[in-house]
Amino acid sequence: MKRISFFLLAALSLAVGCSSSASDEDTSQNESDMKKSKKLACSDVGGSCVGLTPFNCQGGTWADANAVTCGGGIGVACCVKPQPPPPPPPPPAQTDCEKGGGECVGLTPYNCTDGTWADYATHSCGPVGFVGMGCCIKNPPPDPCPTLSPPSPTFCTGGTIKPITDATGCVRGYDCEKPALNDCEKAGGECVGLTPYNCTNGSWADYSTHSCAPAGFVGVGCCMH
Repeated sequence: MKRISFFLLAALSLAVGCSSSASDEDTSQNESDMKKSKKLACSDVGGSCVGLTPFNCQGGTWADANAVTCGGGIGVACCVKPQPPPPPPPPPAQTDCEKGGGECVGLTPYNCTDGTWADYATHSCGPVGFVGMGCCIKNPPPDPCPTLSPPSPTFCTGGTIKPITDATGCVRGYDCEKPALNDCEKAGGECVGLTPYNCTNGSWADYSTHSCAPAGFVGVGCCMH
């Protein structure tokens, strides 16, 4: 009887021990599965699974293997390349006023002192029934230069018309540049009558080098100012 009891106790202990061992293995397996299930897939973080070499992730960053999985493969890791910036948002739609070069402002006299109110039918500032806004088209700035009439056709016959400009670049008049006709004028002199009064502020040039006319021309000299 004692022998039977001993065998029963031994069998029971073995069964309990086997059950405990199996239970621990199941728990450990479940914990491992839970950890794996908590990991993100490589594609979830915008990466791709590539071979674990430096050349396969140039310009990118290796994802944390504890948080991102590539399916448990050996020698494979998740490489995340930088994403290009998103495209800029489209520009806001322009109103008919803005398309016509105007500006939508409040309907008060002070908001369009330097411009002209445009017709709302062609330069709308919003949908039908939109009130309180008007289209102001700014006046162009005044031209800082005066408007001159062109010189007459006979102003510079045989010469070249040259504009005369001031320090601001505005044309203030016109000059006529005629080609030099003789050696005196080519040297910067002026042919005048041979009287003392015609070269009081200059010097008479040598007629042999500063001729005022063909050979034999008399009564004219070259005055160098």
